[in-house]
Amino acid sequence: MIPAWLNRELCVLQHNAIRPIAAPLLMRRIDWVQWLGIALASVCTLLAIHNYIATHPIRNNTHCISRLLARLMH
Repeated sequence: MIPAWLNRELCVLQHNAIRPIAAPLLMRRIDWVQWLGIALASVCTLLAIHNYIATHPIRNNTHCISRLLARLMH
């Protein structure tokens, strides 16, 4: 949501004199926000997998992984 907002703000400045200054600053922020989103999604995914495995103890690890993948694909 934040990258879309920053892109919209950049489009608003299309014919403005400060656009050459604002464009690099906003584009850098977009990259930071995207990387932050990817990092948070990765951490949340790993925590979800860990919590699923911790609450559903299964003797065979391959069976656990196959059940998890089956749930994700369903």
